[in-house]
Amino acid sequence: MPDQALRLLVNQAGTRFDSRLVQLFASIMGLYPVGTTVKLNTGELALVVEVSGQPAAFARPRVKVFRNAQGGPVDYAVDLAQPGEKRAIVQSVDPAEVQLNVPQFLLA
Repeated sequence: MPDQALRLLVNQAGTRFDSRLVQLFASIMGLYPVGTTVKLNTGELALVVEVSGQPAAFARPRVKVFRNAQGGPVDYAVDLAQPGEKRAIVQSVDPAEVQLNVPQFLLA
C-alpha cells in the first residue's frame, strides 16, 4: 500500500535513501497519495482525491467517501484537514478487497 511504502522510505532515509529526496518526495505525494483507498475512523470507506501541500495536513487529505459505515453507497467529499473535522484515516485498504475500480471512480 502507498502509505506503507512511504513509511519504509522515511524510516530508511539517511541510511539507504537520500534523506533530502525522501523529504521532497513525501512533501509532494503526502502520506496517502491521490487514488489511495482508505478506511476512516467512522467505518466509512473513501478515496483520496487531493493531498495538501501543508506539512501539518500530511495525513489529512481531501477524500471522497463512497461507502458509509454500514457498507451502503454514498457520494460526498470531506476535507480531513478542515478545523473541527473529527474523521481521520485509520488505514489504507486494497481497492480490490472493496471492489473499487479506482480509475473509473476518479473519472466518474
